[in-house]
Amino acid sequence: MNENLRRLYYLFIFLSLVVLVFYLGFLYGTREKVNSAADNLTVNNPNGQILNSISQIQQRSIQGSVNSEQIETFGDMYFIINRKNQTEIVINLQRVPTSIKQAKGQATVAIPQQLRVDIARRVRDSDNKETYQYENVSLVENTLATLTLNDAQNGLRSGSFSGIIDSPIIDSNGVKSNIERVVLRPVDANIVNVFIDRDADLPLKIGGNVKANVPGQPAPFFWIKLF
Repeated sequence: MNENLRRLYYLFIFLSLVVLVFYLGFLYGTREKVNSAADNLTVNNPNGQILNSISQIQQRSIQGSVNSEQIETFGDMYFIINRKNQTEIVINLQRVPTSIKQAKGQATVAIPQQLRVDIARRVRDSDNKETYQYENVSLVENTLATLTLNDAQNGLRSGSFSGIIDSPIIDSNGVKSNIERVVLRPVDANIVNVFIDRDADLPLKIGGNVKANVPGQPAPFFWIKLF
C-alpha cells in the first residue's frame, strides 16, 4: 500500500471513529431526555374521555356567617396536589356583606377589605389540650398572603386568591394531614369577629362549649373545611 492510500485509510478510520462517538452521544442524550419526560399515558374517565391534570382538582365550599345564628356559603376553594407534593389552591369569595352582626344584640363588625389566608393545623398546646395553630400560606419571606375584596356593589363584595400551601393536604396514600381548614382572618389582629363557630368538629379551645363553660374563640370571617 503506497503512502497516499495509507493516509486515506487512516483518515477514513479517524472520521469513522468521530462519527461513531457523536452517534453514541446522540443516542445517550435522547435516552436521557425520554427517561426524564413525563409519562405519556392515556387514562380515560368513566365517561370515556381522557383524564388531564385538571381532573385531579377538588372543591370545597367557603363558609362564614352574617349573624350569630346562620352559617352561609360564600363561594368555593379549588385545590390540587402538584408534583412537588405541595397543595395549589384557588379561592373565589363571592356575595360578601360589608359587616357581620349579632342576631340578638347590637354588636356589629365590618369585614375588612383585606384578609390574610392561613391554614389551621390541629395541635396540642402546653396544657396538652387540642387547639389550632394558624400559619400564613405565603412562600415569600416577610410577605403575607392576602385576599383583597373588591369595592362593594349593591352592598356585596367579591375577591379571589391563588397560592400554594407548602405541604400536601392529602398524601399519595390518601392519608389526611393535620391541616383541617383554610381560614380568612383579619390582617389587623385587633379586629375581632362577633361570631363564634360552635362546630363540634373544632378543638374545644376553638369552638368552646357553653355547657362546660368554655367560651371558645371568635371565628375567622370565612373558613374552608377540608375534611
